[in-house]
Amino acid sequence: MILLAFPWQAAKETVESVHNWDGKILIDCTNPIKQDFSGLDFEQGLSGAEQIALWANGARVVKCFNQTSANNILNIRAQKR
Repeated sequence: MILLAFPWQAAKETVESVHNWDGKILIDCTNPIKQDFSGLDFEQGLSGAEQIALWANGARVVKCFNQTSANNILNIRAQKR
């Protein structure tokens, strides 16, 4: 079991640096927030956990233990309008 707890900007490089994720359980604690905190940083319209799962081919990804502020949640709602 591996706990992912680092800034979103490091996620792709860090996850892809592992060559064999087969059978591993990844607990994703990241938040896909842009470096300047101006919003969410989704690739291909996927959630952060879905993106991690693509990068960590063969792993079982579980999203938990993360948090975001109420302000970010309000901004998400505004972005969808």
